Amino acid sequence: MKAAKRQKTLSIKQSPKLPAEERRDQLLNAAQVLFFKKGYRATTTEAIAHRAGLTKGALYFHFKSKEAIFSKLVQRAIDQFAVAFAPDVNRDLNPGEVLRLLCQIDASRSMPHTRHNLNLRAEAQKLPRIKAHVNKAVREIIEVVTKSLSPQYGRTIKQRRQLAVLTFAVHDGLTLGKQMSPDLVDIDEQVRVFTSLFERTRKTTPLRRR
Repeated sequence: MKAAKRQKTLSIKQSPKLPAEERRDQLLNAAQVLFFKKGYRATTTEAIAHRAGLTKGALYFHFKSKEAIFSKLVQRAIDQFAVAFAPDVNRDLNPGEVLRLLCQIDASRSMPHTRHNLNLRAEAQKLPRIKAHVNKAVREIIEVVTKSLSPQYGRTIKQRRQLAVLTFAVHDGLTLGKQMSPDLVDIDEQVRVFTSLFERTRKTTPLRRR
């Protein structure tokens, strides 16, 4: 049995030596695909390593656990979002414009389907450290979105933060709705309707000072 296990390990053809960061990306990309297809619990570290073309030992050299990989995937998704949204921070946008940007960014990120996978989200809620990490990440996104909203839609940071929460919830609802009922939900059309509501508000409401 030991010989068979050793043979299985030897059968993995590792790519030429790469920088540690690229090795970690290999593992993260492999885990992302497997988590989406099979779920978090059903995915083993051995399967992740094999898909990445690495040994299990190499995986544990870069990550302490499967949970650490999941946490890093969440953080990577948040970092990608922050970079994509950064040019629009402090632009005095209305909530409809923010919603459009959220949908555009979500479609271009490396984890859109994974983030909206209901089974994976349910599994994440059962893992205390992952749940805490996801909640922290969502708060980071909300703060980024809050900074982009015009003071016309909230005189205080607290008011704009609540509007950011609402806008982000609409975004999540639309994307999940599209996944569950693709024939019913037209995201582009819903975004246009949502945006038009706030465009009318902007035309009829005088600008308020901060």
